[in-house]
Amino acid sequence: AAELQQRVICLAAGDELYAGEWLTGFQRANGAWDVCVESLKPGPLPTCDKELLQEFCAQTLARLARAFVAHHQPAAQRQQRDILAALLKLHSADNNRPEVWKQLALALTCAD
Repeated sequence: AAELQQRVICLAAGDELYAGEWLTGFQRANGAWDVCVESLKPGPLPTCDKELLQEFCAQTLARLARAFVAHHQPAAQRQQRDILAALLKLHSADNNRPEVWKQLALALTCAD
């Protein structure tokens, strides 16, 4: 997760060469869903770096949710959908962070 944070910060700073390819690879990795869920579980965080990480993680979940059925076994789909719903509820309470909750709403819609 520390390297993910570092790469997201680099991408936001404009270093697409260093971070872009790595982040794209991360989004395709098997554990990306779980890492992103864990990064979002604390709710909105106060620092800019953490906000950037959560925005990226929400975008990743929205991207992965477009193929929700392919990414999750049938027995786990309901649980993963419920996790998305809980994350959306947690993050939508902070109306100042639409970048995160809008992506989570998209992910949840795709998971239904």
